[in-house]
Amino acid sequence: MGLKILFLVFHGFSAHNGISKKIFGQVKGLQDCGADVRLCHYEVLDNGHRVWKVNEKLLADFGSGHWAKLKKRVDFSALISYVQKEGINLVYIRSYHNASPFLNDAVQQFRQSGAQVVMEIPTYPYDQEYIRLLDKIVQWPDRIFRRSLAERLDAVITFAQDEQIFGQKTIRISNGVDFDSLPVRVPTARVAHEIHLLGVAEIHYWHGFDRVIKGLGDYYKKHPQTKYFFTWWATSVARWSKMRYSTPLAQVMSRIMCLCMEPCGVKSWTTCLTWQILPSAV
Repeated sequence: MGLKILFLVFHGFSAHNGISKKIFGQVKGLQDCGADVRLCHYEVLDNGHRVWKVNEKLLADFGSGHWAKLKKRVDFSALISYVQKEGINLVYIRSYHNASPFLNDAVQQFRQSGAQVVMEIPTYPYDQEYIRLLDKIVQWPDRIFRRSLAERLDAVITFAQDEQIFGQKTIRISNGVDFDSLPVRVPTARVAHEIHLLGVAEIHYWHGFDRVIKGLGDYYKKHPQTKYFFTWWATSVARWSKMRYSTPLAQVMSRIMCLCMEPCGVKSWTTCLTWQILPSAV
């Protein structure tokens, strides 16, 4: 019998979401290695009920309302019982920046049941991602308890090169990619001296679009005969407008000519923006 793994995620999934695809890829990779993987996630149902599911089967229902929202943060008894009952060998937690005394205790009980526990921190460091005051306040418990959480783990999984995170040893890996789900590219006719890039994201500043554009501008200096176009889908014009005038994006975007800004016709909330990269964009 293969290793029994509980892959624990503190949010729901979307078929077209990049994070969801990474998680599904990791799960498939573990399964391909012979592991018995149970994907456990938290979800808010259409009726407002907040639930834990394992392989899409209901594990716990907290109900709806404020009390249910609180229980999601403090009540891990259903997960603890599942780990003990099913004889889980490894609990793989995907960090949601939600360290707390309650989660720390759950991890301790996971280990007391005989399971090893590791936690993946997809982005490290991550404090800089919390910009608004409200976000910083919500994240404050994690800052207080994450080091004590790390002490209870067997290891921290990271994509960075750090040998230790929060005082715990790390296991360094790469993103999980399911190659079977990626169709082979079919070559198409290419327009001479033109390069077109397509980006799909919510356009947060840490996504690095400014670095892509600056790099294209540097390349343009050496290859002025080539035209470069960078097109992306933004989730909202309001968010784009806010990001355009914030640091560091504004330092580059303020010097780029906008060719078009109109609906792509994909979804009502999606806006298509196409920019031509000019040599002044550096």
